[in-house]
Amino acid sequence: WRVFPPLFTKGLSSLLFALVQDISFKEASIEPDELLRAKLVRWFSGIEQTNLPGECRARGLAGRSTPSNVCRARLCHFERYWHWQPGALVRLTGLKGAAHLNGQPGRLEEFDWPSARWKVCLVDGEVKSVKQENLLVVGDPPSESRGTGRSSAASSPTASTPPAPEPADAPRPARPGGIG
Repeated sequence: WRVFPPLFTKGLSSLLFALVQDISFKEASIEPDELLRAKLVRWFSGIEQTNLPGECRARGLAGRSTPSNVCRARLCHFERYWHWQPGALVRLTGLKGAAHLNGQPGRLEEFDWPSARWKVCLVDGEVKSVKQENLLVVGDPPSESRGTGRSSAASSPTASTPPAPEPADAPRPARPGGIG
């Protein structure tokens, strides 16, 4: 993996570990997470259309003859896949049983597979188990918390990231809630 640029290996990881599904402009434009919505809608912009194949190839998502609609779907998939990551700053929202926590900021710690919830560390240090649908990402992890695997994304997909893990250390499959 280390022979490839980090952005390229992030693209390959997103294709390997999660199913790519098509997304429409309407679906992208109603994404409740504002940061993710901006990332997704970008790929539907008229200005970006000529850049789709090149951006796709730079991320290891396509070859030279990949149609624009496939490139767009893969780029949106890439954005969604790398959006949810440990260390990301989040805000709790839509909670009914613990409505007093709505609006509280926190940091994603890890995804708990058995409960299908994120462990979120709140400002006061308390850790809550929260469904992804009740979280909005409000910021990317600080650069010092970046490591290998899924925890190395930045707000700009072209930002410098550490090398991807070796195949033996490959990240686990995608978390629920991404495309796929």
